Amino acid sequence: MKNRFSSRRGIVWSLLGFGCLIGASSARAATLVVNNTLNTGAGTLRQAIIGANGVAGDDIITFDLPGGGPHVIDLTEALPNLNSNIAIINDRAGDETVTVRRSAATGTPSFRIFTVQPGSIVTIAGLTISDGELLGTTGSALGGGVRNDGTLTMRNCTLNSNSAAGGTSGTGLGAAGQGGALYNSGTLTLTNCIFSGNVAGGGSGNGGQRGGAGQGGALYSNGGTATLTGCAFANNSASGGFGGAGGVGQGGAIRSDGNLTLTNCSLNANSAGSSQGDGQGGGIFNSGTVSLAGCSLSGNTAFSENGGVGQGGGIRSDGTLNLINSTLLGNDARGGNSADQAGPGVGGGIYNSGASTIRGCTFKNNLAAGGNSVGAEGDAGLGGGIYNSSISTATLNLTNSTL
Repeated sequence: MKNRFSSRRGIVWSLLGFGCLIGASSARAATLVVNNTLNTGAGTLRQAIIGANGVAGDDIITFDLPGGGPHVIDLTEALPNLNSNIAIINDRAGDETVTVRRSAATGTPSFRIFTVQPGSIVTIAGLTISDGELLGTTGSALGGGVRNDGTLTMRNCTLNSNSAAGGTSGTGLGAAGQGGALYNSGTLTLTNCIFSGNVAGGGSGNGGQRGGAGQGGALYSNGGTATLTGCAFANNSASGGFGGAGGVGQGGAIRSDGNLTLTNCSLNANSAGSSQGDGQGGGIFNSGTVSLAGCSLSGNTAFSENGGVGQGGGIRSDGTLNLINSTLLGNDARGGNSADQAGPGVGGGIYNSGASTIRGCTFKNNLAAGGNSVGAEGDAGLGGGIYNSSISTATLNLTNSTL
């Protein structure tokens, strides 16, 4: 337990002792202290958020919990939305580990942990966010652990075992699960964060209709801007839903439709796949603009289990890809087996159907493998390191790289 200090006003927000800066204005700030791990009531994280939302200006939430850490806050209902400028800080010297998670108690409903509203500027530092579970009923599920529609900075955080699972629409089509840990449509900055064991799953289709897409096992950045530095993604998965021809799994770690920058990040053992449909981008699926520098992608898999196509074990890019001084090692794209028609595996390291520039990179032991068939020939594996699509818009500029 750290030394206690009371809530106080009059702290100028430009004070850097908390390691964050939320606004350039000289607005006064309130500091609210979480001093117990209860779900509701005075001194809880929930009450601190309510207090911060109700006070004008930029507010700080810190933790001073009794006993030695680690500490766990088990939530039995969703926290209030973050609808003002708030910094939730737990990475100062002497701060003890705090996990905020959805309770595993019987009867706990499904909900995400944090929701950042449009127009809000939020920092979350030094927390573990886990076991968020968002289930779509008749629609998509967006962000199992965190949803950001504002401006969010996260540093020194761990997001693990969160899930977003789509439901079944009124037409019988499966809906999408997007961003198992984090869904972003705003401005997102991540520094030294760890994403592990998160899942985005498509909903099942009914009446022969196609299952939904699982998109971004850890992170789905949908038209927003995301900047990642020193982050690690491991054992996350995006899985297409059952039904019809099957839903697609896209971006085992990350799917991005906007602007995404990764520097000195690692993506390891993530997977995108489907038991019936296609798997695309075991590490990353990109349909926007993505830039990677000094990154490593290893052991990621894009797969299908039933005659579908596996594309881009490390990366599938349909947009603009800039890959600099990075390593792709042991990624694989595997086509599905089938009794009558197997599927191809295409682009063990990278599947490119957009505009890709690759410089100073190393590709090693990546694999593209076609599926097997009982009643017909098996299908092909194409492009163990890189597959460049034959469509007219696909361009590949490769320099100073080893395959």
